[in-house]
Amino acid sequence: MGCSVTKNDYTAFHVKHHGLVVGTVKGQQVGQHNMYNALGVIIAVRHAGVPPMLACEALSRFSGVKRRMELIYTSLNHAVRITQRLLLVLYLRGVLIQIENYV
Repeated sequence: MGCSVTKNDYTAFHVKHHGLVVGTVKGQQVGQHNMYNALGVIIAVRHAGVPPMLACEALSRFSGVKRRMELIYTSLNHAVRITQRLLLVLYLRGVLIQIENYV
C-alpha cells in the first residue's frame, strides 16, 4: 500500500494498493508525518477487515485532538522565558560574555 500526494501540505492524498487508487484522504492534518501516520492506520485497520475506502472517509472527517498544540506551545513559550532569564543572570554575574547566533 502506498500514497500519492494531491496537495503540497500533505492534507490530501490518494491511497494506492497494487497501483490502483483505493481511497482518498482529504484531511485537516498538515505534514508528511501525518500522511504516513494515516497510511499506517489504513493498513492496520485493513488487516482488521475495514475496507481502505471506509478508513479514508473516516480519516477525512478526523479533525485532530483539541488543544494538543496549544499545550506544546505554552510549554515551549515557558521554556524560552526561563532560558532567557537564565542567560540574563549569567550575563549579569559575568559568567556569560557573548552569545553568538549560528543560524
